[in-house]
Amino acid sequence: MKKLMLLLLTLATLISSSCTVIDKTPVGSLLFTSVRKSFYCSSGAITSAIKPIERDDPNYAKSTWCRRIQLNDEQYYQEKGSFLFYLDPVGDISQYIETGYLRFYISVPQSMTLQISMNNENWTSTARYSFFIDTEKAVEGFNEIRIPFKSLLENASSSFDPTKIKNINLFVPEDATAETFLSPGQQIHIMPFEFWSDKPAAADPYEYVNKFYCGSGNKIEVWDKNGILPESIVVNAYQNTLDTEQTNTTLQQKVPGAELQDLYTIQLINDMTRVVSVYDLTGEVEIAIPEGSISQNDSLRVMVIGQEQTKEVPTYHQDGFLIIRTDTMGDFVFFTGDGEVETTQEEVPNYLSVRIDVNHPGIPGYDAEYTFKVMEYSGGSIKLLNEKDYTLFCNIPEIKFENAKVTVPAEFKDNTSIQGVKIYAQKNDNPDITGYYPLMIKNWSMTFQDEFDGTELDESKWSYAKNVWNPVSDIGQGKTMAESRDAIYVEDGKCTLRIESGEGKEVYHQGQLAGPADFVYGGMSTENAFSQHFGCFTTSVKLPVGTSAGNNAAFWLLIQDEGYATSYFFRYRNTSENRNNYCGEIDIMECSTAWNPDQYQITEHFWDKDTLEHDSDFIAYMDQNLFNGEYAEVSCVWTENALYYYYNGKVVKAVKNIEAYEDSEAYILWDFYGGGYGAENATWVGSFTEDDLDKMNISIDYVRVYQ
Repeated sequence: MKKLMLLLLTLATLISSSCTVIDKTPVGSLLFTSVRKSFYCSSGAITSAIKPIERDDPNYAKSTWCRRIQLNDEQYYQEKGSFLFYLDPVGDISQYIETGYLRFYISVPQSMTLQISMNNENWTSTARYSFFIDTEKAVEGFNEIRIPFKSLLENASSSFDPTKIKNINLFVPEDATAETFLSPGQQIHIMPFEFWSDKPAAADPYEYVNKFYCGSGNKIEVWDKNGILPESIVVNAYQNTLDTEQTNTTLQQKVPGAELQDLYTIQLINDMTRVVSVYDLTGEVEIAIPEGSISQNDSLRVMVIGQEQTKEVPTYHQDGFLIIRTDTMGDFVFFTGDGEVETTQEEVPNYLSVRIDVNHPGIPGYDAEYTFKVMEYSGGSIKLLNEKDYTLFCNIPEIKFENAKVTVPAEFKDNTSIQGVKIYAQKNDNPDITGYYPLMIKNWSMTFQDEFDGTELDESKWSYAKNVWNPVSDIGQGKTMAESRDAIYVEDGKCTLRIESGEGKEVYHQGQLAGPADFVYGGMSTENAFSQHFGCFTTSVKLPVGTSAGNNAAFWLLIQDEGYATSYFFRYRNTSENRNNYCGEIDIMECSTAWNPDQYQITEHFWDKDTLEHDSDFIAYMDQNLFNGEYAEVSCVWTENALYYYYNGKVVKAVKNIEAYEDSEAYILWDFYGGGYGAENATWVGSFTEDDLDKMNISIDYVRVYQ
């Protein structure tokens, strides 16, 4: 009887197991998606912008962004413009017509019906497919829409090519009204359109993790799952090639016969205040290192050598990273070999905290200079040491020390393969009391260069007649001004932008002749020709001399995207203030000879991601040599966690504790435009008349970009 019961139980289990397998829903693979930067609406009554989704939002698991579409005028219902979402590159669904799905998430203020179609590059489209959005079935404010490919293609014309899907068209039904679609001011939010080979996979639950980034481009991150780190933390991490001999000696003492594979110095830096210091961990964090940066050996182990303890730390792999769990920072030793690493704990009653005024990467061609401070920790008390009480040093002879000032010469840093160095401090009356600061060394490589060696602007690098013109503007007393390619001159290795009479000058707007103007000015950009995610952007410029007329020399970075203020570079990490404010414009230099005293303005422009309200953060840098007739180099370094601005190689502004948004790329804009006509029409950059024109010009020696 027992055997029979056991047999029946086993059979039931097998049947149950078999049924589970048979009923399991197949999950397809994601083929491609619509892209963030490509959107168009044929109606001027509709505005659109990208809205970032915060990591602690439950919808972050679905997408990191959505597109906000807002109706501003009921005139829309006379036009019925459609919404066009582009794909990049062109997609192919031909192998999955019978099994595949289009999936997207949409948030609407009330239930409604919309229509959708797919288009080819030649604008051949499928028939419109209607779908209903029931807000009562929304999850976390969004409805999931799944449409089989075969339904979209059911009534498509025979000329439609499923191998060349270029865009998605979203339509409002012909009989739509403000009651069935949107009233003025209302919005819909749409996440990216996803093309799946089979039934789409459910969005994986996202566990919010506060992430901190290294600003050196090595993609090392620190994940704070326990909420122990302040928002002011940045990561200083570099491959340490200088201490391998000493580290190997320590490793052999711990694990005889072990083989050293790699060594990284990784420290957390408290970078909120003017004086930057190493942060002591109070709990466990995770360090994420890209798997391609280190050995792929399956038997790889990691030991950390910290200030107070040495021990082996656990690891695992996730999302292309090797993850290290640790409550100690310092030198991370990657090794192979057998044998247990004994944890050693040391009491350090006295040590030095080595601090720096501004931790910055430096720019090509200039020495990087730093000012250090040294604090002594003794018996729970902290004391600032005088320069005579300690000595700074490192094991790189090229680095120069002068009391508390440390200089990394340009000749060394621009050519070395060393990623970082420890700047040690040693107390003079007790050499056993030491400390160090992990200084990263930025080695730049050039990615864009224009020395203006020709006789015309290089249109493979710059655009000036391709949708970059402003329309003709009224500047007072019936006078007009517009941007014109005829106000740009290239000769003798320089590019000159002028403000001059518009007589005989062609004025364009969006590629079309826009009529004459009384005055024209020169402007150019690298939009659609060159853009870059992070890096050093620099120019050398000579500003107007001997005039107080109103003009503006402007060297900007803008987002390579479909529209102004619709995508973003970064936001501040501080979550208690300005949480929704994202930066969409970086003004490296804005300068007018009408301003007094000699100064130029550095500005970041922010927009609230929910309301699109504008805010800005600026400083005025003053220099008596600004209008002396000499060339000055103006630069900006944009990293994962900061912005740094330089004037002739010296830091003049540092914006700390930022969090980059996705992979937004910056393109360059150079403008030189005028103020109002006559004193009574002065603008924020002043005013001018015909008498000022002979001095209204700037000369650009070069523009260079590095990564």
